[in-house]
Amino acid sequence: MKIQVTQEDIDKALSRGQDSYFDCPVALALNRSLNANRGGCKVGSTECTIYFKGLAECVWLPEEATNFINSYDSAWPVTPFEFELDLYNTANRGD
Repeated sequence: MKIQVTQEDIDKALSRGQDSYFDCPVALALNRSLNANRGGCKVGSTECTIYFKGLAECVWLPEEATNFINSYDSAWPVTPFEFELDLYNTANRGD
């Protein structure tokens, strides 16, 4: 699944505060891509956890996503980007 982190995701995340697993730009992009509610995705520095119907799927993030997160968490300038994420349980949720 292609995930696109937009400038809107970056701006929205910055307006909510920089230290949030649920409101970082990557989490916002994942929530949008999966049509999930806020808090449906938790993003760490190397992995994300997606919650759906009482299940949790943990997925390793690709290098371009972890590089973005490290830059963002260090308050360095970041720009929109996209990455591929392999999802299993949540990709075909049918809702």
